[in-house]
Amino acid sequence: GVVPTLVQAVQKKLEKAKNASMPYAEAMGTWRRFSPYYTERHLKFRDALRTFLAKELRPFAKKWDDEATLPTRDLDKRLADGGIIACLVAAEKGIGDLLRKHDIKLPGGIQAEDFDYFMQLIFNEELKVGVDGCSGLGAGYFGGQSIGLPPLLKFGTPEMIEKYAVPVLKGEKRICLAISEPYAGSDVAQIKTTATPTADGGWLVTGTKKWITGGMVADYFTTLCRTEKHGTVMLLVERDDGTTLSPKPIKTSYSPAAGTSLVTYYNAYVPPERLIGKVGDGFKQTMANFNFERWMMIVSGNRHARLVVEECMRWALSRKVFGKALI
Repeated sequence: GVVPTLVQAVQKKLEKAKNASMPYAEAMGTWRRFSPYYTERHLKFRDALRTFLAKELRPFAKKWDDEATLPTRDLDKRLADGGIIACLVAAEKGIGDLLRKHDIKLPGGIQAEDFDYFMQLIFNEELKVGVDGCSGLGAGYFGGQSIGLPPLLKFGTPEMIEKYAVPVLKGEKRICLAISEPYAGSDVAQIKTTATPTADGGWLVTGTKKWITGGMVADYFTTLCRTEKHGTVMLLVERDDGTTLSPKPIKTSYSPAAGTSLVTYYNAYVPPERLIGKVGDGFKQTMANFNFERWMMIVSGNRHARLVVEECMRWALSRKVFGKALI
């Protein structure tokens, strides 16, 4: 009949549109014939990333986002083996030696020393495509780790990095950043969570952190605290059985797959070895993270907008109005 034939025609046109290259759907680095910014290494990196994420993540992203599926250890391991977790911090100073020491490879066979701002741009663009534009999923699977791990690599001792950062890079552990509080969001200097020194050189952490991305699945919490006499301090607090550190889910405007949490600390003990950087430098170390965070968000937002343009064009190409194609 007429209806099935019309449906088949629309489906055929949708499929054709799906496989077509949409105007402005791709970032400029992919369609410019010549560019002074993108080398063969950049293009090879993008191709390897896109191929990996198209297999391991994108086909499932919408379902996982809708069903609030939190990341599993098995998925973390696959992402780590594909070099995706290492890409989150590949621009950190000295990271290349650490990756080579533990045989952790980046996509496309590139070296960390080649990971410039355009590599970062490509990575965050492709990550947004890989999660199929699902912001909650992207934040929960990658966002928390991408901001929780850099302070440890920047300011941690070599022993700390080996013991705590390497397992994260290998997909064996997860980390997040715990800065914001119910009464101190962007105004970081006003935090109230306290760290009290103990006789053995450790710390007892008490307070509350809010809107902590990835907190529901994190093993380690990179936590900014205030001390009574020495200013701010940054500590690596480890998850326990809920007795002294308790994350609870927070409802937000995007998917619970983000693992957004309210984290309460009840005299959580932190041994001396898990002090990140220097006592009194916690605020400064937090600020050192912000430039990269903002760059990552700008790139992701721009790529998300292109995904919207792409979907709109596909839909418009499939539409018939008054017996004629809309486009």
